[in-house]
Amino acid sequence: MPKKATAIPLEKFFERHITEAEADKGHITIREGNRSTIEAQFGPLHHEVKHAEGDPRFYKTFVRKDTGETISLKLCMRNRPRREMRLYLKKKSGSGYTVKGNSILMIDFSGAVPVISSRSAGIVRPEKIFLPQKKKLLRPEDEEQNLNALLNKPPKQLTLAERKAWARPKKQIQTCLKKAGYACEAGMDGDAFDSRATRKRYLEVHHLIPLKQQEQFNEKELNLNDPENLCCLSPQAHRALHHGTDSFVEPILCRLFSRRPALRERFGISEDLLLRMYGIE
Repeated sequence: MPKKATAIPLEKFFERHITEAEADKGHITIREGNRSTIEAQFGPLHHEVKHAEGDPRFYKTFVRKDTGETISLKLCMRNRPRREMRLYLKKKSGSGYTVKGNSILMIDFSGAVPVISSRSAGIVRPEKIFLPQKKKLLRPEDEEQNLNALLNKPPKQLTLAERKAWARPKKQIQTCLKKAGYACEAGMDGDAFDSRATRKRYLEVHHLIPLKQQEQFNEKELNLNDPENLCCLSPQAHRALHHGTDSFVEPILCRLFSRRPALRERFGISEDLLLRMYGIE
């Protein structure tokens, strides 16, 4: 009788979308949310100083999944005081692990030696995804000046053009609320109140992969109204995902994504690519 495969715990598995720029440079910067996973496997990392090539304080042993070859990759902290954690995939000599842009890099920590591999980014092509543009932050005096200018002008009458929107099935929304037990999946229930219609805690349903990305999945007939893509959030958490700062939004997205391993397999996206959809680089 064949042995049943067991799922790898999330803390034993690292996955990262590699951009074209990172593939050219041959190194990636580990995000804040993934540092604990890396440090738990390799122990406290040394800050980079002048050292000889191959210094064991910085080079770690990996196994290539495709060839079984043992390779040594550099992992260290850089750039005081920011202390960026970087994984260098290639040495100056050219040896190491080569990845292509817009691919997914994966490291399995469940064995004695971490196993490194990569795969195509799958269905979603990052260059075709709608990525929000960063807005230039205004100085407080500029904001006040703009506000005063608007208040001194009479309102304009606007003609709103017809716009298209993707439907949100009510049945799937109700199923999502019941599945979550009417609790905020981001853990932000502090502003909770009861709904007048249902007499239960009021929650809002959010599409983790934004619904405006639906066109990118139409060719594979994947529906972003899939229950796996729906999240139950308090009004505060929901507004935060749309309007909050990157440092506040990133841990919420990582938490929601980590609870949905089927989303990664079904839609072929990584956590890093999901963050980019929200404008978090």
